[in-house]
Amino acid sequence: MDRDLSSNSTDPTEWVGSVEILRQYLLNEEPVRYGQCWVFSGVLTTLLRCLGIPARCVTNFESGHDTDCSYSIDCHYDVEGNPVDDLDDSIWNFHVWNEAWFKRHDLPLGMMVGRQLTQPHRKQVRAS
Repeated sequence: MDRDLSSNSTDPTEWVGSVEILRQYLLNEEPVRYGQCWVFSGVLTTLLRCLGIPARCVTNFESGHDTDCSYSIDCHYDVEGNPVDDLDDSIWNFHVWNEAWFKRHDLPLGMMVGRQLTQPHRKQVRAS
């Protein structure tokens, strides 16, 4: 990831808790720049719990990253059997997301109350 870690940002590895991130945001009224999934997940868990919504961070190793939303992890090969790596989905060595307890009226009866998975960051899209 190419990022500008200039004087107006903090390296993601410097954060030791979500309270400091939220405090900096409130004091400066500017976005806190740069973070990794564990940073975003921690902040979202803190915010949801402050609102009284039960929430937790979920940690996983060897996570499939389905970039084309096909619900499968795909490997691509050309007509000669050589890998076409730039089209492949990937396996992340580590990922963190959130689960929160919500009542959802858009789901069928019996499925509408419980833990709902949420990604605390925007979906990464494949560059064309």
